[in-house]
Amino acid sequence: MQTSFDRNNWPIAGSTSYYALLHCADHTVGNALATLELIASIADALANVNEGTVAEQKVHWWHEELARLAKGQARHPSTQKFQNLMAATSGDINAIKNWVPDLLTVLSCNANERFSNAATDDLFEQRINDDYSARLRLLSRSILAPDSMDSDETLLSPVLITNELIFGLGLFDRLRQFYKLQAGGAMVWPDTWYAQHDLQPEHLHETQKKPQLMQLFASAGNTAIKGLENGLSTVWQHEPASQVHLSQPCAAIITAATLRLAQLKMWQRKQPDLLRQYHSLTPLRKSLLTWRTQRKLARLQTRVQKF
Repeated sequence: MQTSFDRNNWPIAGSTSYYALLHCADHTVGNALATLELIASIADALANVNEGTVAEQKVHWWHEELARLAKGQARHPSTQKFQNLMAATSGDINAIKNWVPDLLTVLSCNANERFSNAATDDLFEQRINDDYSARLRLLSRSILAPDSMDSDETLLSPVLITNELIFGLGLFDRLRQFYKLQAGGAMVWPDTWYAQHDLQPEHLHETQKKPQLMQLFASAGNTAIKGLENGLSTVWQHEPASQVHLSQPCAAIITAATLRLAQLKMWQRKQPDLLRQYHSLTPLRKSLLTWRTQRKLARLQTRVQKF
């Protein structure tokens, strides 16, 4: 069952979401945006919460809300919108229960980070990969719906969507939202990264600390670039014998990763203070990169089909 396409459900023209979803089926775009909206609501659940008791209550409420979502009884605006779209897409409200484990993973990862910063690089990387793997599976389900509604099969091909690519996307999001995350009380980076640059999270706004902060941004950006470059290199160099299926979600994620990589390289050149500034690629540049990526994906799909 497919919902009728509503142009109001299309992403803002010129945004990365617009270009990443440009070649997806029209009826899935609203589902994808509702999914991204719900993910953002869950990830931001503890923003600006400083009291442990309040945080515990909020996390408990979201656990209850996701249980209500599984029964088709959501209350939050984001969960209601998601519930209604997915029910209309599949015709079966009960199928939504299969989405709840990944939504709980997003909640758990962000709740743990809000009050328990990653002490080591390995823990930090694992937390990002768990969080963003769940997010990308949810996005993939929304693009493939209704076919994915009651399926437990792997939604992300590990041949194409590697952990390095996922980590790079997660790091980009932290850089992009740094001011919002830091203002909301999140630690953002692991303890080791702050120590390497002689920084403390509470001192980031101090003028005398700006050189160290800029070094931290540059280091995080370089790490994100490395992850995305290695991940995309795996995509373009993979062997057809792997019998990988290049699904619409994989194509959308690869397109988004390509745009994120280009933006990171622009930041690398311009070195903006991401605590106070934000620079984005122009829509024309994004359009050209998307066109090139789609051509490469088409050639990749042809190689797989020929094999």
